[in-house]
Amino acid sequence: MKPKAKRPASLAAAHGSALYGERDAMALGEYYVRHVSAMTSEGLHSKAAIAAELAYRDEQIEMLRKRLAIIWADSNYMRLEWFKENGHTECARAIENIRKWSAPNSDSATNH
Repeated sequence: MKPKAKRPASLAAAHGSALYGERDAMALGEYYVRHVSAMTSEGLHSKAAIAAELAYRDEQIEMLRKRLAIIWADSNYMRLEWFKENGHTECARAIENIRKWSAPNSDSATNH
């Protein structure tokens, strides 16, 4: 039987859309074990301490996502320019459409 990290159902229901889902700790394997070991050895037991660590990690993930978006945009821009310069208009048009559809706050992004 696989142990699962569970929260009382009332917490999820009280918040409508829960931020934390039920996770299968065994399926997370070494990731789970590493965190349990670190939290235990570092004395990270309170919800406030754990929440602070999660907030820090969220901040780092957001920063990395922004960097990745910049890298992705730059590489697509270079690819787009190459396609335009070399007469590959269909490929260039496809990249321009992807850029439109994936742009934040784009009407097209919500329709596809």
